[in-house]
Amino acid sequence: MESRTENAPAIFVTVRHPHKMNVAQMRYIIKKITYRPGKEIHPHLLRNSYATHLLNIGTPIEVVQSLLGHEKSAPL
Repeated sequence: MESRTENAPAIFVTVRHPHKMNVAQMRYIIKKITYRPGKEIHPHLLRNSYATHLLNIGTPIEVVQSLLGHEKSAPL
């Protein structure tokens, strides 16, 4: 982040005409770098893995929900 020259506040920005990447652009890049015959990785899988990792290391569910943009948990 320190070496970036543009002022875009987003973490993921495009190379040409720096601006915040949209979901379709991120999905395309993830698909290109993770493609293996018979197995595809999608952004939602990364989101689920992130949440699972946080829960496995003991992060309170309320914090995980907040990080994922949820307001309340559904009762189990």
